[in-house]
Amino acid sequence: MLQDRTGHTIELAAVLLDDIELSRLKPEELLLKASRLARLVEDSETWKWLRFELYGYSATDPLAERFMKDTGRWPNSEDKPRHGESFPRIIDLISIKELELQRMVEKQPRRLDTGLIQGVDTDLTIDKIVLTHELAHLRMIRLSVIDRLHEFVTSTYYELAFSTLAGSIFEKHKLAIDALLRGTAGDALEKIPSIYDRLATGDPEAVSQALNTCRRLIDAFADAVYPPKDSPVDLGGTNYEVGEKNHLNRITAYLHERCTSASRRKRLRRTLRMLYERICTGIHSDVTGQEARSLFLLTYLTVGEILSATSQVGSDK
Repeated sequence: MLQDRTGHTIELAAVLLDDIELSRLKPEELLLKASRLARLVEDSETWKWLRFELYGYSATDPLAERFMKDTGRWPNSEDKPRHGESFPRIIDLISIKELELQRMVEKQPRRLDTGLIQGVDTDLTIDKIVLTHELAHLRMIRLSVIDRLHEFVTSTYYELAFSTLAGSIFEKHKLAIDALLRGTAGDALEKIPSIYDRLATGDPEAVSQALNTCRRLIDAFADAVYPPKDSPVDLGGTNYEVGEKNHLNRITAYLHERCTSASRRKRLRRTLRMLYERICTGIHSDVTGQEARSLFLLTYLTVGEILSATSQVGSDK
């Protein structure tokens, strides 16, 4: 159900982007559709703003002033009018005043060949200037509202699309790692869902169990890809012990044999060592639930990239 809702939200945001950029909807239809998107992503502040734009601004609501200033409805100058009308009404006003301005232009006296204007109507000229300024203000409000709406929909779309992509990449790593470790660390793998759920509560016992599981997964990964050897191995002129307890050295040896990029080997080896040290330290010291979750996810991502770098997980899988 969650995936269906996320997919629906991404689709709605994508369609809404086209609606905005191609001017396919009436103002009220656009605002209603955007309000549905705001509800789906639980953005209460944007939803509130869209309600103001749809039905007009309330003078008693404390948020009204801020939203009006954000969209240019509340000018800094005291001598300029404030516009609390709904966005559809603003659009109507623009059309009305554009028509008025056109009529004024048609009434303007024609310029003589000498460059002088015959029969200048001073009142008409002043009214035209005032109307031009009012129209410019209304057009600025329209642009501000559309710009803010476009920004909301764009950011929502790309955030959801990125999180879905990131989740897909992580899931592919997880499936590959789980398949590799099921035979050597099956009991630890089975505990992962319940431990991760408990991490959300910040329970110290859950934090310790999660970090211990991370360490066991790394150890089991080393056993699976590079079983212990009694004799040290020569890696670039340096001897490394690769016995039963030398898990990180064995993963280093595995990378040295299977990963063709020296810079990538160095980065993965350094990341894994720092990660392992922090996990081992955190098992017996204070680590927050948030950091434990990050370490837990980083373990999967790092081991997953090691598999990818050694061609066991193809980039197209």
